[in-house]
Amino acid sequence: MPGTADPLPSVLAHAYAEIAEKHGAPRAAQFLLMLVAGMGEEDRTIAARTILMSGPQARAQTSKK
Repeated sequence: MPGTADPLPSVLAHAYAEIAEKHGAPRAAQFLLMLVAGMGEEDRTIAARTILMSGPQARAQTSKK
């Protein structure tokens, strides 16, 4: 729908955070990549960006700002 934000980035970020907290970042990354494996390139890119921006280094960078 025009004018509607894509919910995928926030859904993936939330799923990643929940899984990483309970099972660790590698499992969360694996789950996200499996989840979007059959989707288009743009959605797979969003998942990869979510993983990279949700890691401990990314959180450390954001907390410094």
